[in-house]
Amino acid sequence: MLNNLRNEEEQVREVSVSAAALEQVLRVAWGFMRLEEAQGGEGYAASLWQSEHEALRKVGEALKR
Repeated sequence: MLNNLRNEEEQVREVSVSAAALEQVLRVAWGFMRLEEAQGGEGYAASLWQSEHEALRKVGEALKR
């Protein structure tokens, strides 16, 4: 039970990073997704990593504001 509590704490913690660093991470992640799409076909990466794909989209939108 203690391990479960620790895992939950790690998942909900917040961190701060600069927008520039976050944009670089997003570029790398989207580049990887595009590579997977090229190799597996349109929608392939999003089907493999649905929650990650959605998270990248949300963070990208937030950075545009």
